[in-house]
Amino acid sequence: MAGMAAAILLAESGKHVVILERQERIGKKILLTGNGRCNISNTDMDASNYRTDDAVCLKRILEHCTEKQEAAFWQSLGMAVREVKGGLYPETNQAATVLDCLRFRIEELGIRVCTDAYVTQIRGSLGHFMICRKDAEGTEKTEEGYTQILLCCGGLAGVYKEAEQNGFGIVRGMGHAIRKGHPALVPVTCSEDMKAIAGVRTQAKVTLFQNGREVLADTGELQLTKEGISGIPVFQLTRYLDDIKNSRFEVDFLPFLTEEELPKHLNERTERMRERSMEQFFAGWLQKKLTLYLLKRSGIRAEQKPKALSEKQLLRVVREMKHCSFTPVALGNYRQAQVSVGGVPLSEVDEHLQSVKVPGIYITGEMLDVTGACGGYNLHFALVCAMTAVQGILPSP
Repeated sequence: MAGMAAAILLAESGKHVVILERQERIGKKILLTGNGRCNISNTDMDASNYRTDDAVCLKRILEHCTEKQEAAFWQSLGMAVREVKGGLYPETNQAATVLDCLRFRIEELGIRVCTDAYVTQIRGSLGHFMICRKDAEGTEKTEEGYTQILLCCGGLAGVYKEAEQNGFGIVRGMGHAIRKGHPALVPVTCSEDMKAIAGVRTQAKVTLFQNGREVLADTGELQLTKEGISGIPVFQLTRYLDDIKNSRFEVDFLPFLTEEELPKHLNERTERMRERSMEQFFAGWLQKKLTLYLLKRSGIRAEQKPKALSEKQLLRVVREMKHCSFTPVALGNYRQAQVSVGGVPLSEVDEHLQSVKVPGIYITGEMLDVTGACGGYNLHFALVCAMTAVQGILPSP
């Protein structure tokens, strides 16, 4: 997204632009976003929706692209945009539309696109760069005459053709640091036996704890699999799962009840349903498979009746439902991930994303140490990066 958008903006301003694409065609990753619907942005663009070690710098970068500028860009490509619960999508609800609108404009502007172009090294300095690359047959070639270069290689997530650290190998050769990261917006494998509840989807609040401290919580549709936990709230928290060995997830399966409300609701329910079995007692609160699983974890038999249990025992069961702990043992891999955490620190680029190590090189998008939440934040950041770098390249009006 960042590379295609920047190429369009630069070409429209009269610059001669060449796109070197590692894959066999441009924009493949765009087709995977938003489950094929392509959530391109969000109405809530606060910097708190991103993970980075330099929030002040990030806030300045985000200000380079206003809502009006973003809308004008998509309108200039002929793409209608609509809002769905804060998320911005193409009117067609198809990621292919976004790619087509970008691709068609690139063709109209006569921008040369070289696919299967594996860039291995960049040499030279501002105004006189050389690019070393291999083609699909592995033939090496060196091209001269580049005045500025935008690196829009993405992170490690969803890399289709394996290269040495993707674009990170190039910037590391320039002397840049790369903050170590991990796959993010991915499912989590847990140590607990989850087979009995595999396939269950339910609204829940999920909280991540690391070294005994609460890191972050998110509420939404939780998906339970035979391996572990998934769904948007889990995806959001994986951006912060740095120390998996000392982490745990706590799931509240009854987010509609507060801790203070529990005793009152439980007493009222017991009065009305004291003759039911415990399996039937929670009908209306939880799905059956989930009820049976949580009863077993609480040491309560499904056929027991509420009247046979003490108030303390009932509270223990319900508190297990509100504080059910899951132990992560593995994250999904980079191919499953929507984004990757880590990258070049924002302190190593200037206000227009130009490298402080090699002037004339611009580092954008997922290559930077900025990871957005689900909801269009990562594609929005890619477009912001394109506009920010272009503003740095083009002379001020």
